[in-house]
Amino acid sequence: MKITMVNGANSDTCWAPFTGMVEEICDALRGESHKVDLFTVKNMKMNDCCGCFDCWTKTPGICRYDDEGADFVKSMAHSDKLILFSPVVAGFISRETKKALDRFIPNVLPYITMKKGECLHIPRYGSEPYISLYLFDDGVIDPRAKELIDVNIRRIQRNMDQSGRKAGLLGSYNRQEVSNEIGRS
Repeated sequence: MKITMVNGANSDTCWAPFTGMVEEICDALRGESHKVDLFTVKNMKMNDCCGCFDCWTKTPGICRYDDEGADFVKSMAHSDKLILFSPVVAGFISRETKKALDRFIPNVLPYITMKKGECLHIPRYGSEPYISLYLFDDGVIDPRAKELIDVNIRRIQRNMDQSGRKAGLLGSYNRQEVSNEIGRS
C-alpha cells in the first residue's frame, strides 16, 4: 500500500516526542513493505495556498508555487492513504497541517457532481487517497475542539466520497495500535 504521511508539528521542542512517534510509525509501516512518504511540513519550503485556483484553471493539477509542495501533491495523487498528524493549536489543527491539507486542491477537479443529495468534487486522478487525521494527545485536548475537528475532517472525507475514521488520537499509550490501524487495507 502507498501511504503519504504528514507531520504537522509546529515546533521542535514541545512536540518532539510526538514527532518521534510519527517517525516510528513510518518506519514500522515501511518494515511491513508499505511504501511511505513522510512530509514534515515545518521543515519544507511550502507556500500557503493563496486561493488563486490556478491549479484548477491555468495549470490544471499543478499549484502555481514551484516549491516542495509539488512533491507532496504528487505523493498524494499516487497514494492509497493520506495520514495527517497534528497538534491541536488554538482549538484546531496546526497551521502546518492546514497548509498541507490545502495543497490537496490540485487533486480534485473544479467540477461538481451530485451524490447522495450533496455536491461533491470530482477526483482528478480517478480516486483519492483515504484521508485520516490523528491529533497529538498530550492529555489536554478540549473535547469541543476535538468535536469541531472531527466535523471538519468528516466533511472533507464526505467531499472525497469517503466515510470512516474521524480525528483519532496519538499518544505514547497507543502508537502501536495507530500503526496497525494505518497499515490495514
